[in-house]
Amino acid sequence: MFTHMANREAAIVVQNVFYGNKLKVDYTAVPHGMYSHPQIVSVGLTEEEARKNHKIMVGRTKYIDVAKGEAMLEKQGYVKAIIEKGTSRILGFHIIDTDRRKLSSSSSESLRGNGRAKAHQPLLANALYCRWLSTGGNADDDQ
Repeated sequence: MFTHMANREAAIVVQNVFYGNKLKVDYTAVPHGMYSHPQIVSVGLTEEEARKNHKIMVGRTKYIDVAKGEAMLEKQGYVKAIIEKGTSRILGFHIIDTDRRKLSSSSSESLRGNGRAKAHQPLLANALYCRWLSTGGNADDDQ
């Protein structure tokens, strides 16, 4: 597991052992990446995992298809959002890109709590998610 998660796990152990809390680690929003070219970053469920227990919608968008992606001359970037049908809860968010830093922390954070994304237009991943939502959220209605 990544260092940042190990630190979080250690903090929870301290809270539970020394302060009598009964906290659990939330692994639902832990991003993970593959240092390849292009790079791959994922957070949450894969499409296959989501289909097992949820009715889903899948949004797929290329970076070049949004104004910011075009302005940044992004030709390789791609985003896939896996959304629970009926609740619009984000179950998974996946990016293929030459620069994985474009995965916004808000994509990870949106999987916690009510799981609804807060779109911040300066972040390309969120611009893509907004584009997908603007289609009615059913651009690729799966199950």
